[in-house]
Amino acid sequence: MLVKKDVNNLSKLNYAIFDFDGTIIDSEEGITYCIIKTLSYYKIPLSKDRKIREIIGPPITEVLEKIIPKNKKYMIPRLVEKFRFFYGKDGVHNATIYEKIPELLKLLKNKNVRMYVVTNKPLIYTRFLCKKFDIENFFNAIIGTQINGKSKSKDQMIKYLKDKYPKRINNASIQRSKTLWWCLNCV
Repeated sequence: MLVKKDVNNLSKLNYAIFDFDGTIIDSEEGITYCIIKTLSYYKIPLSKDRKIREIIGPPITEVLEKIIPKNKKYMIPRLVEKFRFFYGKDGVHNATIYEKIPELLKLLKNKNVRMYVVTNKPLIYTRFLCKKFDIENFFNAIIGTQINGKSKSKDQMIKYLKDKYPKRINNASIQRSKTLWWCLNCV
């Protein structure tokens, strides 16, 4: 998130590029529930010493690779498909928006900051959640993955964003924290 010193410098902020899960919304409960349900569906035991919440963040393929036994790795594509089915049916409805996010988005919008979301979450779920929490109009673009597509790294997705909006972002000096990228004095 923006640190306090950055909020005080909003006049210099031109672009804000947000991650989605864990930054704008808290989706941990729904993701955890759907991972457990997926593993249970395929009768794959979850190691008792493995805490799902500690590995949530990367694309679901990477999360599943970390928690299933090595002899079940061949099942990853099926697990991802089943996870996404369960998430679309149940998990997406368990997400909540972080308390101060609407206020922050309004503040940035009032300062004419162009805002983007870049996420490995499938676009269909990201857009659903943005509508659910009435924040879709704050963003100039939402970049996510296709429901049946392979996830890309955040760097690849930022490159895609820069390629899609070259006049706005390409010459920008993008600074990065764990969950937010921003540009100061960008044209």
